Amino acid sequence: MSTEKEDFSEILRNGEFESLTENYLGTNSVFICSIRHENIILKVVYKPVKGEAPLHDFQYGTLFMREMASYLISQHLGWEIIPLTIVRDGPYGIGTVQLYIDHNPDKDYFSIRSHRKERLKQIAVFDILTNNADRKASHFLIDDYNHVWGIDHGLTFNIEYKLRTIVWDFINEPFSREIISQLESLKIEMSSDSKLLKEIGTLLTQNEIQALIDRLEVMLEIPSFPTPSLGRNIPWPPI
Repeated sequence: MSTEKEDFSEILRNGEFESLTENYLGTNSVFICSIRHENIILKVVYKPVKGEAPLHDFQYGTLFMREMASYLISQHLGWEIIPLTIVRDGPYGIGTVQLYIDHNPDKDYFSIRSHRKERLKQIAVFDILTNNADRKASHFLIDDYNHVWGIDHGLTFNIEYKLRTIVWDFINEPFSREIISQLESLKIEMSSDSKLLKEIGTLLTQNEIQALIDRLEVMLEIPSFPTPSLGRNIPWPPI
């Protein structure tokens, strides 16, 4: 992680919340706000636990921890899919605080589908690994530097198969050698008493961690993109 990001992390952890505005587009409560620390102001997305809507297949009050675990996995892989994310108390209690990405709201998955295939493959592999149940087209953000980000990772790490994604472009295609190598590195970390495993252990249950390890092992045994399941495999709404 760069020095700039480390500095941003400290600002997110220690700064004061300002100008909260609720975003009413989703199921859960999401606030767009600013965090001020000394003379620096950062725009962020704040998702408090109190704003989580109850779900029948994810334990209430755990979505923010799944968001954080997703961020840690993304960073360890070196993929920088998820914007800088921390967990802290805020005006409505504990939740995630994530750096806001300035982006063109008219661009989404369909805007980059034809010419950013390698990045989409990376994100698709990440979703298989984390068992993402909610990869909509609008969850792809393209910033001013043409970096493709992924957001909204609360519905991840279920012990049951839940993969629901708009990205089914690469069925049966093999993973790249680079992706396989990065997954192998992650497997080593997940099978040792590593800092990553300890951090994830505070966010997920032991069963969820074991399911993650099991998925990782299957992905290395069969390193190719899966076919859609017979059940629901696209989120609703898909956008």
